[in-house]
Amino acid sequence: MPVSAAANAGTLADIAVTPDGTLYFLYADASYHAQVVLTHNKGLTWSAPLDLTPVGVKSVGFPVIVAGDNGRIGVAFYGTSDPSMAGVNPGRAGANVKWDGYVGIVTGADTLAPTIQASQVTPPSDPLHYGCISKDGGCGGDPLAAYMDIAVGPDGRVYAIFVDAIAPGSTSHSQRTGPPAPRTLPRGRPHA
Repeated sequence: MPVSAAANAGTLADIAVTPDGTLYFLYADASYHAQVVLTHNKGLTWSAPLDLTPVGVKSVGFPVIVAGDNGRIGVAFYGTSDPSMAGVNPGRAGANVKWDGYVGIVTGADTLAPTIQASQVTPPSDPLHYGCISKDGGCGGDPLAAYMDIAVGPDGRVYAIFVDAIAPGSTSHSQRTGPPAPRTLPRGRPHA
């Protein structure tokens, strides 16, 4: 993979392969934006990175990817628009930083002019989590871990599952009550 992607990805990366053999590598870069690179020739050469992060999102966590038809991918990740998180590791988020669920559909992903439709899929008034998120438990306490994924159903729809780690109406991590409950949100159609 490209040296820049390998250096930045750490444990925040995922891959998908479309039927034509194109491999997509999704990762959080050094600025904690969701980036994807692709290869048509089993890694001999790679595309330039494509930023899939919606405008206003400052940091992402746990990006995941799924392949649809050729040139079509779906992505999901936790994201925050908190200005204090610009370029900051999600594992360093303060207790009042809120995280929402984002899903994106990319068509023409294997072209020079892909179409990206990425948006927040959780209500602004009901975030999924407040505070630190860490795949390896590095932020201690009660962090949100990487229990989320994305898949394509038999009907061609993209399904993303997120952990809902706080009670409705909470405004900080300290108000979390009870065990996290998974929340599944259908989004888009990666197949024609």
